[in-house]
Amino acid sequence: MGESKQARLRRNILHRDTDVRIDIESVSVSFGEQSVVRDINIAIEPGEIFVIMGASGAGKSVLLKCIAGLLKPNLGIVKINGMDASERETHHEINSTLVFQAGALFNSLTVFDNLAFFPREHKLYKESEIKEKVLETLRILSLDHAAYKIPAELSGGMRKRVAIARALMCEADMIMYDEPTSELDPIMASTISEIIANVRNQFGLTSVVVSHDRDLAYGIADRVAIIHKGELLAVDSPENIQKDPNPLVQDFLNPTINIDDPRFKKLETT
Repeated sequence: MGESKQARLRRNILHRDTDVRIDIESVSVSFGEQSVVRDINIAIEPGEIFVIMGASGAGKSVLLKCIAGLLKPNLGIVKINGMDASERETHHEINSTLVFQAGALFNSLTVFDNLAFFPREHKLYKESEIKEKVLETLRILSLDHAAYKIPAELSGGMRKRVAIARALMCEADMIMYDEPTSELDPIMASTISEIIANVRNQFGLTSVVVSHDRDLAYGIADRVAIIHKGELLAVDSPENIQKDPNPLVQDFLNPTINIDDPRFKKLETT
């Protein structure tokens, strides 16, 4: 019996041609006198879920912007399959997409039109083909019932899922997530983590995730990096990172609450 039209469409959506490796080589970023990222070296393997963790202001999102080509390092280089991530030509060769923390959906457009925006803008397909691809992408993430709602009618978790679905419509070879589980309850945060893992497993996408979420990192990451005040403390598997002897790593992963000697009173001096 021949392959159904829906199965063939889903196979086409899931198919990617390019394996993406990311090399972060001696990257430093400063804003004026303020050093934000210092001499970071990381190699992210094709198809890997790589989670970058650290306290607020540690430099995680700045590093993600360097990977995305939105920011050129002051020193060092980020390479995507050997090409400079800060060069526009690289992103013509390697299709990448970023899922923003707040989703960055078009508020005046329906979910369907949010997903259809990229292929329409770039005239990638006929309108009938765009409709098929959008609806199938929504089915993959169990969002087909929300196709004609606007973002204001969606819960926070659904907006996150729509943002991921829209990223998939860009037919990316690599995908980046900025705090994908922020502002979500634990159950929905777990759901988003499961979606990120399933997207990688089905699409084979190299996935870079910036997050504070330990459950996400422990549950789906292949490797985890810990950044502290712009410096790379450790890179390892979730199992090994939890055993890392560095006290700064342990303080981030297992913070204690001490009301007699509160942490906030030390912030100005650390």
